[in-house]
Amino acid sequence: MGFIVLALAIGFAMGAGVFWWRGRERAQQVRATAGSGTHTPDLAADRLRDFSNAAFDWWWEMDRDLRFTYLSDRFEKVFGIPPASVIGRRRTDLNRADYEDPKWTAHLADLEARRPFRNFQTTFVDADGKTRHVAISGTPFHDPDGRFAGYRGVGFDQTETREQQAALAEKAAVLEAVFRHVDQGVALLDADLKVLACNDRLLELLDLPKERFGPGSRFDVIVRHLASQGEYGQDEKEREAMVAERLRMARERAEISHERTRPNGMVLQIRARPLPEGRMILTYTDITEIKRRDAVLHQAQKMEAMGQLTGGIAHDFNNLLTVIIGGVSDLQPMLPPDSAARRLAGMIEHAANRGSELTGRLLAFSRQQELNPRDFDLNQMVTQMSGMIRRVIGSAITVQTDLSPDPAIVHADPAQCETALLNLVINARDAMPQGGLLTIATRREMDHGVLIVRDTGHGMTREVLERLVEPFFTTKQQSGGTGLGLSMVYGYARQSGGDLRVASEPGAGAEVSIRLPLQGRAGSALALAGR
Repeated sequence: MGFIVLALAIGFAMGAGVFWWRGRERAQQVRATAGSGTHTPDLAADRLRDFSNAAFDWWWEMDRDLRFTYLSDRFEKVFGIPPASVIGRRRTDLNRADYEDPKWTAHLADLEARRPFRNFQTTFVDADGKTRHVAISGTPFHDPDGRFAGYRGVGFDQTETREQQAALAEKAAVLEAVFRHVDQGVALLDADLKVLACNDRLLELLDLPKERFGPGSRFDVIVRHLASQGEYGQDEKEREAMVAERLRMARERAEISHERTRPNGMVLQIRARPLPEGRMILTYTDITEIKRRDAVLHQAQKMEAMGQLTGGIAHDFNNLLTVIIGGVSDLQPMLPPDSAARRLAGMIEHAANRGSELTGRLLAFSRQQELNPRDFDLNQMVTQMSGMIRRVIGSAITVQTDLSPDPAIVHADPAQCETALLNLVINARDAMPQGGLLTIATRREMDHGVLIVRDTGHGMTREVLERLVEPFFTTKQQSGGTGLGLSMVYGYARQSGGDLRVASEPGAGAEVSIRLPLQGRAGSALALAGR
């Protein structure tokens, strides 16, 4: 028993010693800390004040009556208003621009219920009268007895952020409008070749159904769909090769620019350009009309060059023919009337005159022939030539006229117009070897009188139409046509201040229209023609 008591006494003494030692050590730490001043009330307050004034937000405090008791210096830097002028006032006493907003009613209810709030969006009018957007957060605090003592919180000026967001939103809206309404088809692909964005114009140009394709679609699915619609031809092997090539270029993010003619005849210019982060932008531009205008310009330049060449040759050749015709005319009276030499001279004169007619056609094509324009009625000219036209056309072809109810009086060379009409009639006859219907019509259209020759023959292909007025181009292999008939008609129409129009399809006949300036309109028409 004594041993047990002794053991307990020793244990108690040791525990008390340890407790005393630790207490002494803790007391020394507290004294050291207090001596350094790190936890004195005044220094803690100073630190709190410095932190609040250095913060980007401003700090605030209100009492139980919701009157400001503290505002950090940041408040004045943001709004230009000294905190002292706000102390003692309620928030509802300050100038704002949104007191009528329903959100203020909800906020006041939070204050009355002493509930904390976070990021309450409101406005405040600064010293310069500018409305600034702010976000305020606050939490209630209580006195030692647990009674509500007020609110403490922070405020953050969002004005610049709001302005930047508004500017970005406006730019985004502009870019969105451009993206949606630009005449190009545009697609943005991500690193996995999925469509991030595309506009309606792209779907329209490629005939892609909107309900199936759009953002989220895979590029390879789109390409294969286009291939299935005949976009890359009808040959299966060739089609698969083209699909594989397009997918390869897309995977390699190749920068490309090429043209493709769609099955419907539309010509697309397709460009691909890689972007950062593995993305790629594709643009599709309809250049069909540009290509058509380029072809027309190329044809006009070619015709102009051929016209200049033809005109120079015709002038020189005509000079030679003039000498030949003059020499033969002087030689014939010197030869016996029934001699072989006289007959030979006659043949030479006849051939030279034919050559002179040919050079006349060449000069008309090159717009260098002297015309003798005057006013004449197209209706009257057609009526006068009807008998000759029927003899030329033959009995297998029916001829009908469709004349303008009003006189179609034009200002041009009537003799050349008769020759042009005869050329068109012969061409129509040759296009209907098995017979058909020939219609000769006249019209008044704006500033022009129009002479129209329409047939029901075999028609012409697009390739033939493109070369139709080239000199020496002819499809009359058997009859040996010179290929100067339509070129002469074209040259006459253009030199007169008008033009020539041809419409035809294989198996559907042809319609050729000569447009000549109406009486009193010739001056402006010739000026436009560049005479």
